[in-house]
Amino acid sequence: MNHCLECGDEIPYGGRKDRKFCSQTCRNQYHNDRRSYDRIVHQRVDVALQKNYRILQHLLGMGLTQAGNDELFLLGFRRDYKTSCTVVNHRMESRCYEISYKESETRIYDIKRIPAEFLFAEGTPPGQYPYK
Repeated sequence: MNHCLECGDEIPYGGRKDRKFCSQTCRNQYHNDRRSYDRIVHQRVDVALQKNYRILQHLLGMGLTQAGNDELFLLGFRRDYKTSCTVVNHRMESRCYEISYKESETRIYDIKRIPAEFLFAEGTPPGQYPYK
């Protein structure tokens, strides 16, 4: 007799011979538990990205196009969380959603918002957007 993967009880006779769970409740609980870790990781990444985005928006709202690592650290910016990054003209260009910036070891600079019409334009190479 087989045992339930969730609760360990014996699986009653009847139905398919290769059943792994004694009930629909155990089956759902088993799969929910397996996915909960992934949900937690995704939620933490989303929170970090949203915080970075708010910080970049704040800097742009103040008219700033650069910030040093110390200031970014105090604001809670996490340089390792970004939505994409590419190398453009030997410089790393990163994005947090539609806000792009370049990075050096001591600061981020050239912070700018990419207009929506250029975000989805096909054939436009990264970093080659006609914006200021």
